[in-house]
Amino acid sequence: MKEQSKPYLNYKQEDELLEDKARLEKMLSPNMPAHIQNQIQDRPGMSRQLDAVKQQLRDDAPHAYKSDQLDGAIARANTLKEQWQAGMPTGSEMRRNSPGALDKHMNWESRNKKAILEWKNIQRRLHASGVDVGGERSCADIEKHRIAKGGPSEGNLDGGQIRPTEYYLPEHIEIKNVMSDEDKVARGITPDDMNVVLEKLAEVQRQLDDLKKSKHKQRADNRTDAEKLADKERMAAVRAKRKTEQPAAA
Repeated sequence: MKEQSKPYLNYKQEDELLEDKARLEKMLSPNMPAHIQNQIQDRPGMSRQLDAVKQQLRDDAPHAYKSDQLDGAIARANTLKEQWQAGMPTGSEMRRNSPGALDKHMNWESRNKKAILEWKNIQRRLHASGVDVGGERSCADIEKHRIAKGGPSEGNLDGGQIRPTEYYLPEHIEIKNVMSDEDKVARGITPDDMNVVLEKLAEVQRQLDDLKKSKHKQRADNRTDAEKLADKERMAAVRAKRKTEQPAAA
């Protein structure tokens, strides 16, 4: 099955129209006090406005699928998602804004505009049908399906305007017990208490060491080919300088 191409109302637009409908219905209600009804100068115009709001809700608000349509709608949404995900710029490309990333994004968006619009419409109707496709804010959000990094279509990140975040941690972060024996006695801390504290400190130390390894690995993974080449050139220059500074053998 194929969904309509005209965009359905998003949740904000629908909520605003529902509020307008409730306000107009209340103003036109025969139960409204007479002194308020007498203030309405253009009742026919207000009635036409209410009819227009109702018509827009009927035409443009995402309505639920029938039970026998759900499987086809879900299958169509998955097909469309696979279609527009192909060649979609990764999160790294979008964040770092490397050369050519903007053109790539615009070309991808132009190629997939109709597929994305149809997918959004299906997602909103699936949400209205009670299918778990995310909340009303996120059910038609393509960003949650964007690959963060890597993949066969990711372009060269060298020369990006935004560099990746880098973390620098010391080789070893040592946690020590700084309490004196007098402090321990004054606070009523027993040797068993100290053993428990030392075990916890050791666990924190292991976690810090794991964090350091993880951050160093992340930094290494985020380095571009140009940065790696620059590091090699710097190391080669340092070795050459050291070699020239060595005194000649007698």
